Amino acid sequence: MTKMVHIMTGSVNSGKTARMRELLQSIPGADGILSEKLFDGACFHGYRVTHPATGDSRELALLEEFYSGQFAEACRIGRYVFSREALRFAREILLRLTVDDATLAIFLDEAGPLELRGEGFSDILPILLACGKDLYITVRSTCLERFMAQYEICEFLLIPASE
Repeated sequence: MTKMVHIMTGSVNSGKTARMRELLQSIPGADGILSEKLFDGACFHGYRVTHPATGDSRELALLEEFYSGQFAEACRIGRYVFSREALRFAREILLRLTVDDATLAIFLDEAGPLELRGEGFSDILPILLACGKDLYITVRSTCLERFMAQYEICEFLLIPASE
């Protein structure tokens, strides 16, 4: 069983990823993935999933208007098209961390609408929750109650995005 589930929550654009990055860098033995906004100049295009420990990243999701077949589509939600390769990339990192003795805390930024409908990281969340390591997850506040119920998370520490 996971030591402790820490849930970073807040609304869209509330600074969840920035707070997760700060926490990840300040906790010894922490590793994971961050979903960072992707811009072309000042124009928001979507999200990039990044492994901060290596700096390796992939385009995770693009707004439909900027998607023109740059990657194989895994799924769509709202106006976003998600990359099959980026989800695979992130899953492989997260799964590797569950068995890495040097990793004491795993960060997943973010889980929510995709996972609630059985996509995104829904297949590995039970593994992360059972791996015996501290788990830090960002969950949008509008999804929090349903997310907690779906993944049967009863004991957790709630961390607001802005303090």
